[in-house]
Amino acid sequence: MLMFGENRILCRLRAGILAAAGAVVMILAILLAALPAKAEGEDAPGTEPDATSLSITITESRAVGAQKLRDGKYSTRNAYKTGDTITITSEQEMAGVYIQWGSEVKPYRLVYGGHEETHGENGFLHDYVKLAERTKEVVIHLDSDMQICEIFAYSPGKLPADVQVWEPTLQEADILVLSTHADDEILFMGGVLNIYGGQEKYRVQVAYMCEHWTYSSSSHIREHERLDGLWYSGIRNYPIVMGYKDIFINYNQPADKALAEAKKKYNFENLKASVCETIRRFKPLVVVGHDINGEYGHGGHIIFCAALREVLDHTADPTFLPESAEKYGVWDVPKTYLHLYGENKLRLNMREPLSEFGGMTSLEVAKGAYKKHATQVSSTGFKVDDEYKHSVANFGLYRTTVGLDTGNDMMEHVVNYAEQERIAEEERKAEEARLAEEARLAEEARKAEEARLAEEARKAEEARLAEEARKAEEKRKADEAAAKAEKKETRNRRWTTVACIALAAVSAVVVCICIRQHNRMKRKKAKLRSMQRKKRLAEQSMR
Repeated sequence: MLMFGENRILCRLRAGILAAAGAVVMILAILLAALPAKAEGEDAPGTEPDATSLSITITESRAVGAQKLRDGKYSTRNAYKTGDTITITSEQEMAGVYIQWGSEVKPYRLVYGGHEETHGENGFLHDYVKLAERTKEVVIHLDSDMQICEIFAYSPGKLPADVQVWEPTLQEADILVLSTHADDEILFMGGVLNIYGGQEKYRVQVAYMCEHWTYSSSSHIREHERLDGLWYSGIRNYPIVMGYKDIFINYNQPADKALAEAKKKYNFENLKASVCETIRRFKPLVVVGHDINGEYGHGGHIIFCAALREVLDHTADPTFLPESAEKYGVWDVPKTYLHLYGENKLRLNMREPLSEFGGMTSLEVAKGAYKKHATQVSSTGFKVDDEYKHSVANFGLYRTTVGLDTGNDMMEHVVNYAEQERIAEEERKAEEARLAEEARLAEEARKAEEARLAEEARKAEEARLAEEARKAEEKRKADEAAAKAEKKETRNRRWTTVACIALAAVSAVVVCICIRQHNRMKRKKAKLRSMQRKKRLAEQSMR
């Protein structure tokens, strides 16, 4: 009977637990149903979604031809005047705008939401501007006459690889690549760009001798191709252009004659000054320049290389071209390589896969970068290869202050600027730690000295108090002795007084006794005399 009762209790307990579990499951199901469903294509938490090019409407304050700004061609561009505005609108919120200018860039303003921002100070021809807040309308205000080729707008997220978000020109360069024209840097030095810049992330600065705005009505396209090729090669710091015109020089002549012709068409002293200033400005650890013979005999390549060779031994001399020395300081380049130079040869490994380029080889990247120079690929017949006479892989160490190479690395024997900064930062931290330790030890010494002085002060105070106590005790004892002496003296004086009084009293008594005795004796004598007189008188009378 008892067992039957226990079974009933267990059954009821089990049923209660199952009911509670069912209620919990129901509540969880309701909560899960209430959560918002994940949108299709939404990325997992922690990953950035891909940005997309948005469909936009472009409205001009002065009609020029807005359709040209979306035709995908560098060859078409609109010319705008100072004060013109271009309004970009989109049904979707824009996170950034990408402007490909058609002329040299000057400061302009973007107005959207509650913002008015000035951009263009860096002169980026391809200029991506990340907006401070998402918006559906952006207005470009032109404060100078400028031209625009293309305008794009992008949604929030990771930008496509071909959107060029340029970093400013370097302050200090690990490698300075000197290229006469846009495309030479790829044809002859493309491996340097993608291996050292794109793959190894060294600070690579490209400096061009020639601009391509003025050669012909369509040569401005090469200014865009210049940027596209560099970006594809992994270069992220904006190039500089020295501003010399692209002038035709006959190729079919010996190098010395091509150089002589080039010196007639270019101011060689000015070019040397430009190269010297560029070296002093960027303070490169390595400079890479053209073949002495101009690769295929191009006078522009030859004169650019000649200017480099003539200034290399003088860039550290402040009296040589002092204006740039005063502006940037002096600099002695540790290593200088020339394309195809026959001594101290170095051959880039252009067949090794590069992780930063999805496993493509350096040669494949260089070929892809050269395709960005569409106007040259179709007209010159040159190619990017490491196995022909203009090999993109072959260089020679022309000048060194740090010794000859023992390996196959342009950066051998030099410490790149990032590493220098890391070492300097470690040294700074070590110095800070040393100073902090010195400060800690000094603080400990100060506290120890304060403690010592406090202890000395405490002991001195204790000694003073002890001395005061001793003196107080001596004074107390002296006072007690003086009091005792005074009391004794008072008592002695009292006893003396009493004694004197007693002595005086005794003396007075003695005197009184003496006087009394004297008077008695006197009376006796007088009585005796009287008796004697009477006796005499009696005797006399008896006679």
